[in-house]
Amino acid sequence: MNRSSQIGASLAPTGMAEICAIVALLCIGLVFTTTRAAAQMGSGPAIETEAPSFDIWCLEIQSFLAARCNERRGDDMEAYEHYRALVEQLAQQREDRVRRDQNLMGLLNREPGDTDPLGPEQLENRE
Repeated sequence: MNRSSQIGASLAPTGMAEICAIVALLCIGLVFTTTRAAAQMGSGPAIETEAPSFDIWCLEIQSFLAARCNERRGDDMEAYEHYRALVEQLAQQREDRVRRDQNLMGLLNREPGDTDPLGPEQLENRE
């Protein structure tokens, strides 16, 4: 039996269904990322605040089989929720750091004629 017939024989109907499911999820993920990137162009700093879906996390990040991901086991769901909470926490920290850096750059890049080094919003906060 040659190599190509071995490969074809190994793709039984259940294997083909799993492959189709993975390809479909990858296409959905690609559309999601492309749409999100297009929406963020021209806006402020691009900060990713959404965690991937359970299916993408399960199939691509954890590399679990499609059958296991379809089961949505309790321990997998708990692990995903923990992962999602960490992603959101890190995104918030990144957003805060970007905001602080922008404020600091605004203070450091003043024009020579500026009278208040902290800016008008800082003056209001001090009063």
